[in-house]
Amino acid sequence: MVSSLNVGDSIYTEPIIDGNDLFVSTENGTIRKVTYDQVTNQFTIIWEKDMNQRLTSPLAVVNHRLCVGGEKGLLIQLDIENGELVQQTKLKHAPQHVLEYNGYFLLLSNKGQVDLIMIKQ
Repeated sequence: MVSSLNVGDSIYTEPIIDGNDLFVSTENGTIRKVTYDQVTNQFTIIWEKDMNQRLTSPLAVVNHRLCVGGEKGLLIQLDIENGELVQQTKLKHAPQHVLEYNGYFLLLSNKGQVDLIMIKQ
């Protein structure tokens, strides 16, 4: 093993890899930006954000924002650099998938709901 990092909870969704950065969401609703240093072979947590709810979708990067669905029926958008909340949008149902589609968010829920929402700059 080259390196290891315990993020403290179960990881059920695929992480996002961006260069040496890794974005991971855990079962309890915490999102972390982790970086890997190839010289020291060490992972370091850059930031972490507790969303105070179970996350219902895999992470997605859209317009330099980290986006995810929350169980409270929210589309959550975080600044990819510092993890600060940029915007939350209330939806009818919790999104199971967050995708970018021709300049819009395409959100698919577990209740058969399909939403198309404009991406604000």
